[in-house]
Amino acid sequence: MLLSEAKKKWEFYGLNNIRERRELDIEDLIISYGNEKYGLKGAYKNCMEGRLSTTSLPLDVIWIQEDNRFMLIDGHHRVVEGLLRGERKFMCNVDWKGFTFMWRVPPLNERFSYKKHYLK
Repeated sequence: MLLSEAKKKWEFYGLNNIRERRELDIEDLIISYGNEKYGLKGAYKNCMEGRLSTTSLPLDVIWIQEDNRFMLIDGHHRVVEGLLRGERKFMCNVDWKGFTFMWRVPPLNERFSYKKHYLK
């Protein structure tokens, strides 16, 4: 999505505190690798041990203006399970405020990359 289009969405949804529901590609998401307990690694470990997602709700994401991408804040297990089924697109509830004080945006070296892991 172009940054200009994203800023229009921010003006409508973010300033009015409305969440948009939309389908996003895995490449549009910022996903933290995490560790054995948290993030994608923790969710993968849980899934491999039989502890699967307890919901089929859309993922929760927040738009990060600096990256013009969406950071995953809830739904790591659903992403892992979807990737294992070969899915690339996920239904998401988008918070368009464009910033977050509650969540740390992972630096590039701590982010999952679909291209790096699946397109070799």
